[in-house]
Amino acid sequence: MNEFYLSEKLYLVAIDPIHVGTGGYRLGSVDNTIIRDPSNKIPKLPGSGISGVVKSFYPYTNENQVEAKKEWECLISEGGCGKSSCAICNTFGFSKQTKDEKGKQGSNESRKGRVQFFDANIMLFPVFTSLGTKWITTLNILKENTKETELINLIQPPKKDTVFVNSSSNTNIAIGWVSFKQLQNNELFSKIQNISYLKQFAKDILVINEDVFSFLVNNNLEVRTSIRIDHKTGSVIDGALFTYEAIPRSTVFSLEINIFNYDYFNNQNVQIQYIKDRLDKALQMLEIVGLGGMNTRGFGRMKLLNFLGVSK
Repeated sequence: MNEFYLSEKLYLVAIDPIHVGTGGYRLGSVDNTIIRDPSNKIPKLPGSGISGVVKSFYPYTNENQVEAKKEWECLISEGGCGKSSCAICNTFGFSKQTKDEKGKQGSNESRKGRVQFFDANIMLFPVFTSLGTKWITTLNILKENTKETELINLIQPPKKDTVFVNSSSNTNIAIGWVSFKQLQNNELFSKIQNISYLKQFAKDILVINEDVFSFLVNNNLEVRTSIRIDHKTGSVIDGALFTYEAIPRSTVFSLEINIFNYDYFNNQNVQIQYIKDRLDKALQMLEIVGLGGMNTRGFGRMKLLNFLGVSK
């Protein structure tokens, strides 16, 4: 199949809490806050951060040690090497300043990469309830991340005091101090159970009203308190208490990636598949190296639930 570009959706689950900070301190109950979508205040993971982590470990996915070393040298060079044969420059692009024979700086040379990373958005968010741990989501989020768009469009969203559940129950469910009525929706959950990357969560998913999703997410983020130690005395530095928030572990994210086929008119798709295979390997390294800040404090690891090119 020859296409100019491929758009793929990946799904990742947080193994550890995730902290991608806004930078600097903020006035409020938490000193170091995390990045949020300004339109709905829901936390997200910026595509630039994901791209940066994947790029930094891309050379380790090359089984050819000679080529891998060249890619590493390109990675640590200023602006990239710019060679057409370089997988780093081809995949992620480059921007460097050329030099003449005398070593003087010349014009800028740049090229867009083949891969485009978008922000990773929360799809399923874990909350502790009166009935144990559940994952909340909304109809709009499910519509954006499944192929059941027509069905979901026919379903009226739950009221603000109601949640759609997988099995019937006459009791209310409390999320924090907020109580909700439970309403069984067999039609919706029969489709959810058929989605491979949601099967493990299906029986514990709560579909809630769009208007209360952001409220519940922001009231169930993890907040930690840390101190700074004076290494000369071994005691706490006075006034060095600080707090920071994080997206809790077991949160499921959806990530959209576009891969452009610049060889479209040459009827060549070999590079597209090659890029897919290496991106899969690089993204799997998030399970080891993590994403965002506080990596040395047990934060940041994520696990892929599906792979590029696999039907969802």
